[in-house]
Formats: sequence, C-alpha cells, structure tokens
Amino acid sequence: MIYQIVVIVILKSIIYMVIEQIYKDAIVYSNLLALASIGLTLTYTVTKVPNFAHASFLTIGCYVTLTIVSLFKLNVYLSIPISFLIGSIIGAIVYIFVIKQLMKRGADIVRIMIATLAIDIIIFGAINIYADVLDKIGIFSRNFILRDFDIKFNNIEGVLIISSLLIISLAIFLYLFLYKSKYGIAIRAAIENPSLAKVMGVNVENVYLFSWFFSAGLASMAGSLFPLWFAAFPDTGVTLLPPIFASSILGGFTSIFGTMIGAYIIGMGESLLVYYLSLIVGYWILAYKQMFSILMIFITLLLFPKGISGIIFERVIRKWSR
Repeated sequence: MIYQIVVIVILKSIIYMVIEQIYKDAIVYSNLLALASIGLTLTYTVTKVPNFAHASFLTIGCYVTLTIVSLFKLNVYLSIPISFLIGSIIGAIVYIFVIKQLMKRGADIVRIMIATLAIDIIIFGAINIYADVLDKIGIFSRNFILRDFDIKFNNIEGVLIISSLLIISLAIFLYLFLYKSKYGIAIRAAIENPSLAKVMGVNVENVYLFSWFFSAGLASMAGSLFPLWFAAFPDTGVTLLPPIFASSILGGFTSIFGTMIGAYIIGMGESLLVYYLSLIVGYWILAYKQMFSILMIFITLLLFPKGISGIIFERVIRKWSR
C-alpha cells in the first residue's frame, strides 16, 4: 500500500513537472517569437520588402550571447543591448548598401526579395565561419545551450521573466512611440503615403533606414535570449523563419500589434497543441511541429488574407457603420 502511494506521488510529480516545463517552453518561445516577428512586420510595413534574411539576425544574437558568456566571461544579460546594437548596425548596413541601392535602380519587390535571400546565405556563411573559429579556440559552438548561465528569481528562470518584461515594455514603447511622438507620426505618414510625407517635410529615407535598424536589433535581441532556454546552432534562423513569417502573416503582415497576437497563437500552437496531440498520436509528431506554422500560413492566406488585424478592423468598421 505504501509502495503504491509512493509510486503514484512520484508519477504525479513527474507529470506536473513535465506540464509545467511545457508551459514555460511555450511562454518563452512565444515571447521570443513575438520580438523577432515584430521586426519582420515593421520592415514590410515601412518598405514593403519581405525580408527573408530577418531570421538570420536572430542567429547573430545567439552567437553574441555565446561570445559574451564563453569568451569574455561576462553576465549573460549584457548580451541583450550588445546584440541589439550589433544586429541594428548590420541591418542598417544591409539597407544602405543593398536594399536602398536596389530601390534607387527601380528594382521590383521580387528582385529585392531575392536579394534578401542572398543576404541570408551570406550571413549564414559568416556565422558558420565564426562558429568554426570558436571551435578552434575550444568553445563548443554548435547545438549549444546556455541554461547554466541563467539566473533565477524565487526559483523562476530569469529568461522567462526578462523575455516577458521585454515584450510588455516593447508593446508600451511602440504604442507611445508610434501614436504619441512626432517621429512616430512621421513614420506612419511615410507608411500611408510616402510621396505626400516627403512634401510635408518627412525624411522618408531616414524612416526606411530606422525600420531596418530597429527591426534587425529586435531580432538579434530575441536571439540573445534564445540559447538561455533552447539549443542554438548556425541554422537556428533557418528553422525559425517559418514561424516568424507565420506570426506576421497571421497578424496581418502590416500590423505590429496583430503580429504580437499572431506570435502567441503560433508559439502556443507549436508548443502546447502539438505536445498534447503527441500524447494521442505518438511522440513522432513532435519532429513535425513546424508544420503547424506552415498550415497556419496556408489557412490564413486562403481564408482571411488580411489576418487577425484585418478581421478586427472589419468588425470595428461594421459596428460603427450601423
């Protein structure tokens, strides 16, 4: 009798720990997905360019964190501002020397999109070279995870708290910046009508540059936290590109706040829905969890191409038109 009670208690404890871990995974993953996806939406909304190199900036952040922790032996959270700065600078360079030049020459969206694919390959190659250098000096740089370097607050992992605070702070900042500041209003004007914005004195080129600078920084910042919870490797960005695009498309592809909602739907779906589905059909399905993102892209484009923000906007218009 006592043996059975002990076994039951142990089993219940294990199940509770697994479920609790799954929820933590879902929250952290959704937070980081939201940080990265917002940047993709921002560049598309401002410059109308679907940036296929965007997820590679997240990988850059992963390796900034690895460098900060393993090479310089500094606090892991110092990587957040450093990753943002490095990612932002690279994003600005990409815009100035590639995207801007193509736009000046009248290149259409398809050609610019192909250029972002080329940029993605270049960044991927550079990251692999850097990973090889780290391997040469004795730092394990492939399929690494840095949970041991994280800190805890009342037995709660720091990355869970920090990533949640970052996304909340970012939402508040973007609202105040875009709707309450003069520069934010200038950005919205440049989005709505670039020609008219130029006439009104708005420097549209600076707005375009800022969008690439800020969005790349956000993706790198998300990447700086990624290895504190998940395994990272040189093609981390490649594997995360479908859920990042799915979050943006589901949100409406032109709505920053819609993208946030989309990111949590995709993040929770990949983490929780697929996990509970695996309990029914078998754990083999976990290897195909990113099919959820692809399926959501297909459903969104087929049934409601304007995404969540479009549905909400149409309902508001319908309500006020009565």
